Amino acid sequence: MREIRISNYTAIALLPVFIYSVVWSYFLIIQMDTFNVGMFDYGVAYNLLWREAFNVASYPSSVGYLPYMNATKLISFVLVPYMRLFPSTYNLLILQSIVIALSGLGLYFITKHITHKASLGLFVEVVWMLYYPNAAANGYPFHYMTLFPLFYIFGFFFLIKNKVLYASIFFSLAAITDLLSPVILLFSIPMLVYSHKRFYKQYKLRNNTAMLFFIAAIIVVSSIILYVNYFIYGIGIYSGNLNLPSSHLSFISRVLDKLRMHFTDNVLFVVFMALPLLFSVLLVNYRYFIATIPSLLY
Repeated sequence: MREIRISNYTAIALLPVFIYSVVWSYFLIIQMDTFNVGMFDYGVAYNLLWREAFNVASYPSSVGYLPYMNATKLISFVLVPYMRLFPSTYNLLILQSIVIALSGLGLYFITKHITHKASLGLFVEVVWMLYYPNAAANGYPFHYMTLFPLFYIFGFFFLIKNKVLYASIFFSLAAITDLLSPVILLFSIPMLVYSHKRFYKQYKLRNNTAMLFFIAAIIVVSSIILYVNYFIYGIGIYSGNLNLPSSHLSFISRVLDKLRMHFTDNVLFVVFMALPLLFSVLLVNYRYFIATIPSLLY
């Protein structure tokens, strides 16, 4: 049996994961116990997973009788064993904190692999945990989309390690976390292909074949998810409150009008989301900043 060794830096990298998970879990449990969560989203998310785990009927809520499943949150079926093992009302609060922390560990592995500097990987991991949009997401419990970064980051890590099958699995899991996740993955394909070629300049046939399989997996899974949502909910699931008109041209014009109306807000959103990530341009390599662009679709 092959011995599994954990380096000193990797052991240290687990410490921020533990601290972040414990502190945030404690904070969110206190919020729950003191009735200060302030969002009905947690009840909806918990109720969805509870119904799927124990096959129970829905109860009337502020949005009517909730369906047995939500096609935009298919990741909930993956979490059914977790709900059955730990059916506490705190379970998704704890899970969200752990998942966000583990996403930082994934960034540690990626940075260490790219730069061969474990210390820089630790720095990136800690920066991720201090990144204020993560705090906003974690303090706004619970949304299945917060699971997306974990699968996306580890999918990228396995890709640059040339473990394409694992990368395909993780990106497929990322695709079922939220409504727009497949769109982000489809927009990520050029960056992922570029990264793969960057790490493997000396292409062999098996690498080409594996990469084609990987791209095909992303396109097929993402397209199926997008179509299933369209088939179940109609175009309204993507058009939102745009009041879809009969003409596709007028629909596009309406979308552009919305963007113009909120232009300042959109620009500020991009600036505030991207500004803390600019350190990667100076400390790592400008090419890897490209990987953050698809995330701005959120």
